[in-house]
Amino acid sequence: MDDIDESFDEIIPKVTYLYCKNCDKLITKRGVKVLLISDLSTELYSTDLSTRNINESLETQKFSLCNCKIRNTFCKSCSHDLGYHVIYPCDECNEGENNSHYWLFHSKNVKAEEQKDLDWDNQQVNLKENEDPIITLYPLPDYTICSICLDLIEEAVVLSCGHTFCQICIVREIDLNRKCPIDRKEISTELIFPNYNLRQCIEDVDIYCMYGCTKIGNDWTLSKEGCTEVVKLGRRKDHEKNCKFRTDK
Repeated sequence: MDDIDESFDEIIPKVTYLYCKNCDKLITKRGVKVLLISDLSTELYSTDLSTRNINESLETQKFSLCNCKIRNTFCKSCSHDLGYHVIYPCDECNEGENNSHYWLFHSKNVKAEEQKDLDWDNQQVNLKENEDPIITLYPLPDYTICSICLDLIEEAVVLSCGHTFCQICIVREIDLNRKCPIDRKEISTELIFPNYNLRQCIEDVDIYCMYGCTKIGNDWTLSKEGCTEVVKLGRRKDHEKNCKFRTDK
């Protein structure tokens, strides 16, 4: 695991955008520069959340400098090596001063862009990467709602205990607590599996085109003007990229 550069208590770290050095794809907007606990001469970057732009190896291995168990990570766009995800932190790293970030990126494999006006302490956690409005034609059944973010499940995964969540939501929950949030059974991210049946059900949900939606306060509602098309969630981009109400063509 990792230790905040210099001292987390003395200096509030700046939020850093991290890009794949090979293809320039944005990897995360929540990076921070850190030092490795097991070797303070090693400088890298860390984040507390996975993203859709990260692929993770299914092979678990022991880290070379301590007893942590890790999985290597790669850029989803070009398969370039990024770093690793700590699956099981060792006692030394758990007891050390760390920032509870379990996604580490090698400095040589990513490009960093520091956000000078954005400190880590005022960076809001947003588990949902998809910020497009979703207004459904019919009320959603309970089994399509993630019990962590209380929103429509994205990239549905199921645990060995049978409970289903958004992939990003449950990975973060297990990284922090090592338990299923519903039955409190101990579990690791090795025991997370894609829920393909639910993913297909969610892709088939009928929603209104985003160009027929308007935001009032924090909530989305149907606009009196705009597109009235109803599309399948999994096919929304096919319609919306050519929607006649789109203004940024």
